[in-house]
Amino acid sequence: MKELNKIPSKHLIVQHNDLIASKYDLNLSEMRLILEAIRNVEKDDADFKEYEIDVESFLELVDSKNVSEYSRVKEFCKTILSKPLEIPRGDGKYMWCNWFSNIEYDEKKRKIYYSFDPKLKPYLIELKEKFTRFDIRILLKFKSFYALRIYMLLKTEIWKGNEVEYIVKVDEFREMLKLDDKYALYGHFKSRVLDIAKRYINEVSDIEMDFEDSKVGRKVESIRFKVKRNPLRIENKVVNEIEMDFKTF
Repeated sequence: MKELNKIPSKHLIVQHNDLIASKYDLNLSEMRLILEAIRNVEKDDADFKEYEIDVESFLELVDSKNVSEYSRVKEFCKTILSKPLEIPRGDGKYMWCNWFSNIEYDEKKRKIYYSFDPKLKPYLIELKEKFTRFDIRILLKFKSFYALRIYMLLKTEIWKGNEVEYIVKVDEFREMLKLDDKYALYGHFKSRVLDIAKRYINEVSDIEMDFEDSKVGRKVESIRFKVKRNPLRIENKVVNEIEMDFKTF
């Protein structure tokens, strides 16, 4: 709980674990835009309202200095609406919906106005159980969409203790990441997804991860993730930011 409370509210993102485990096919830039959209939801909101994103501030946040990014952000607003997500609801039930019920882009003001799909209300506000908190400063450090997704999935397990194991079947995990026919050979999946995720998670996040293959015969059936907290790294980064601000002042 001490670790959770250290995240300043302006950097805090909270999602229901079922939303984190949902299936969707986005690129890294689209995912970052959605994370920024979720960050605007206040924990005390009784209902969704129309939110806005200042595109210039957003691009500074993701450390982009390319002017062409403004036109790309406009394109993302459109493409995201064509990429629904699939949310498990238990007992063999699933729900498909869009992230947003509507989204507008104002070129002159360089602002995005949006409203979440009402079906997402149980997954983003009034959360009382089965939710996970994230620090957007960590999320935006990931340069790989799959590494970011794996980090978020593993974070839903770490509440169980300082060191936990998470075992998942390879086919199920690939489906969760919406890989389809990408990296069909396990060796490619391991080197281009799992190894890269391990490197990013261990370098930039507040947890550490390792994994082992579990075979049945010659086929890798499942993956055993070993996850442990690493709050010290985040504490040091926060301290460094404070020191830098003081020096600048």
